[in-house]
Amino acid sequence: MEDKMFELMEKMYIEVKGIKTDISELKTDVSELKSDVAELKTDVSELKGDVIVLKNDVSKMNITIENEIKPKLEALFDGYKQNSDKLDRIESEVAKHEEVIIKRVK
Repeated sequence: MEDKMFELMEKMYIEVKGIKTDISELKTDVSELKSDVAELKTDVSELKGDVIVLKNDVSKMNITIENEIKPKLEALFDGYKQNSDKLDRIESEVAKHEEVIIKRVK
C-alpha cells in the first residue's frame, strides 16, 4: 500500500512539475508578446508622425502649385492664345494680298 501511495505521489509531483514548467513557458511567451506589442505601438507612433509630415509636405506642394505654378501656366496659355490670334490676323491679311497679287499676275 505504501508503494502505491508513493507511486501516486511521485506521479502527482511529476504532473505538478510539468504544470509549473508549462506555466513558466506561458509567462515567457506572454512577456515576449508584451514586448512585441510595445514595439508595434512604437512603430505605429512613428508611422503617424511620418504621415503628419507627409500631409504637411503635400499641403505645401498644393499651395505652391496654386500660388506659383498655376498663375504661370495661365500666363503662358494667355500668351499662346494672343500669338495664335495674331497669326490668324496676319494669315487673313496675307490671304487678301495673295488674291490681289494673283489677280494682277493674270
